[in-house]
Amino acid sequence: MKSVLLILGFLTLSTVLYSQVEQKKYDFENKILQWQKEYNVEFVAIGIIENGQIEYTKVFHKLHGATDSIQHMQFDAASLTKPVFANAVLQLIDSNILDLDERIYPFGLHSEIKNIDMHKKLTVRHVLSHQSGLPNWRYMTLSGELDFYHEPGSRYTYSGEGYEYLREILDLKLGASIQDYIDSLVFKPAEMYESKIGSAAGGMNTTIHDYTKFCKYIMEGAGITNSLYSTMHKNHTYIKPNMYYGLGWEVSEALDKNNNYAIFHSGAGSGVKNFTVIFPKDQSSVTVFTKGGDNGLLIYENIVRSLSESGNELFNRINKQYAPERQIIVAEKKLEDYVGQYQLQQKIKFNIFIDKGNLRIELMGQDLMLFPISKDEFIANESTSLRFIRDDAGKIESLIIGQYGIDAFSCKKLANQ
Repeated sequence: MKSVLLILGFLTLSTVLYSQVEQKKYDFENKILQWQKEYNVEFVAIGIIENGQIEYTKVFHKLHGATDSIQHMQFDAASLTKPVFANAVLQLIDSNILDLDERIYPFGLHSEIKNIDMHKKLTVRHVLSHQSGLPNWRYMTLSGELDFYHEPGSRYTYSGEGYEYLREILDLKLGASIQDYIDSLVFKPAEMYESKIGSAAGGMNTTIHDYTKFCKYIMEGAGITNSLYSTMHKNHTYIKPNMYYGLGWEVSEALDKNNNYAIFHSGAGSGVKNFTVIFPKDQSSVTVFTKGGDNGLLIYENIVRSLSESGNELFNRINKQYAPERQIIVAEKKLEDYVGQYQLQQKIKFNIFIDKGNLRIELMGQDLMLFPISKDEFIANESTSLRFIRDDAGKIESLIIGQYGIDAFSCKKLANQ
């Protein structure tokens, strides 16, 4: 009983001490509550590192501000889980337990993957750099089955399924759960005592304090050799101009006159929009978690842009509009045919709308302009196309989203509410 009281006393003292720590002030603090109300986002958490030191971690409620009671709030990391899992994999490579170019199939062929020939080509590098060729999630495909879009290593296709498959392999190879080996390889070395993980692609709950510690841990070498650390940042697969995928991170180079570069990742789910970026050259980092609203990406962009020239240029690149080689002109009145809410495989609802005379889609944290290339066909970017299907009366009833030339997702248009 005495030991329990001591622990409770320590936790209470820790909370009091935390509330008394004077943190550096930033200009965005004057705007956070305004942004939260404007964009209808209930909670925003921000972690900042400067010159290799944690300078700021704070959680805001849109009505009550940064009260002490919410400073250790848990957030769904969503896809910000992937860099954590990738770091554990890189440490296992450094320990010669895995090899970066090791074929996965000897550990056990995934029974649900149909194309055995492609399956046998899949490597650890392919998974970490999103070149596996597997879909993001099988439930989002037309067939609902797990199979390859393209040959592993041939091009970029973002895939949560790839990360989960590699996790299954590691669970078998190590004879341990992901929580066990992430605890040992990442959470304890990074002093992340408020975090739990259940899957590789998006199953981590954490606090802004812990994830900021993780960014500091990555800055300080990520627990791997210098050679492998350089490989982590290397261009493994092209995404779009000035952006590529490394191992577990997106990378963008030459962001400012000092040739600063960024490694970064975003995460999204229902009511969850997260972003983290590390600038290794100047030893700085920004992490933003949001929950309780789907417009958090507007807030994290504002925060990152406000803090540095490099952050501002990074979002200029992220938001750079795709320009197709060909397109046709469609009158705004005709575009209204496509406007409405759609549903993807019974799980995800999204909107297609008109803004300033252009058709746009808002899906999974992305807001993309749609360029018409023929009747009922549009392009969103280099990899994504949309084909609208009409019923016998000529009204839009469904939508096929293509990825890399393959019909990937089937979506139903919902009746007007």
